[in-house]
Amino acid sequence: MPTLYQRDLDQAKTALKPWLAGKMPEATDLEIAALTAPQASGFSNETLFADVRYRLRGEEKLDRLVIRVAPIGYVVYPDYDMSKQFLCMKHLRGTAVPVPEVLWLETEDTSLLGNAFFVMRRVDGRVPGDNPSYSVSGWMTEISPDEVRAVWMSAIDCLANVARIDYRQQGLGFLRDPAQGQTALQQNLEYYRNFQTWASRGVDQPVLETAYAWLLANQPQDEVEGLVWGDARIGNIIYDGVVPAACVDWESATIGSPEMDLGWTLFLERYHTEGSGHPRLPGMPSRAETIARFEDKSGHRVRNLDYYEIFAGYRFSCSMVRIAQQLVYYGFMDEAAGLSFEQNNPVVLLLAGLLDNLSIPSTRSATC
Repeated sequence: MPTLYQRDLDQAKTALKPWLAGKMPEATDLEIAALTAPQASGFSNETLFADVRYRLRGEEKLDRLVIRVAPIGYVVYPDYDMSKQFLCMKHLRGTAVPVPEVLWLETEDTSLLGNAFFVMRRVDGRVPGDNPSYSVSGWMTEISPDEVRAVWMSAIDCLANVARIDYRQQGLGFLRDPAQGQTALQQNLEYYRNFQTWASRGVDQPVLETAYAWLLANQPQDEVEGLVWGDARIGNIIYDGVVPAACVDWESATIGSPEMDLGWTLFLERYHTEGSGHPRLPGMPSRAETIARFEDKSGHRVRNLDYYEIFAGYRFSCSMVRIAQQLVYYGFMDEAAGLSFEQNNPVVLLLAGLLDNLSIPSTRSATC
């Protein structure tokens, strides 16, 4: 689903042309042949596709670029650090984790596109859809069960490759935030607690409160700490056939347990199936098979997955509070419907179900 903010693309082309020319001083006759906004991008960062034609030492060239712009208008997350996304992909380039080639980062002149942005090369391929979900529509429903299995398992291999990264050696130590807590888990819990407080603006969120209290009281001890993609899911992988060509969307990258990514991936699969009333696609590996694959490829023994699935549901639910408010802000819901959706959306209800499965009273809203 595209961001709800819609920009003037002709105006953006006019602003970008001299900026790009300044980044490519040896290019002549530079033109932005096309600038488009894809119909599937998300509720946070804005994505633009640019085809840039120019001549270099007499030879005609075409660069197919992607421009990621920090949100303009109503924001879902309390902070957006475009440099973090840019640097994550820059430092992962050439590792076993496939990422696009990033080119330029602009954080100073926000007059160009209205906010900070970065530019990377476009990666050809196909992406499992979010809306409508890959579980009911699109190319994932048209391939064989063996191919579905290959898509899923290759995604788990990407998670395992992320887990094997030495984040300090790769220059990613900046992802730690000691001011938020001593351990990486404490830092992440504190970040999302502040996110919940900011998003809730004093409105009671009973399921989120229950989840946070349980997460705080049941923190695993002596956790392995490594690179965490943050938004690890098949919908953030560009596939060449059934093989990952690029892992994208690093805005939630952090340091933590490898199981943080695995829990997020499994929760998102639950959301697209069980949480949305759809069956799993034929060929999708079981939870046990997924865990075994991750353990084999990452070298990490999974110990606390229930914890990290609930953490995933809590994190996603914090975002849904803001998305509900965003729908009200842009006139897609009235205030009463928006408030109800904050507390009773598919993500929160799925989280409540996970809490119930662990015999944790979720104190669901009276309208559930």
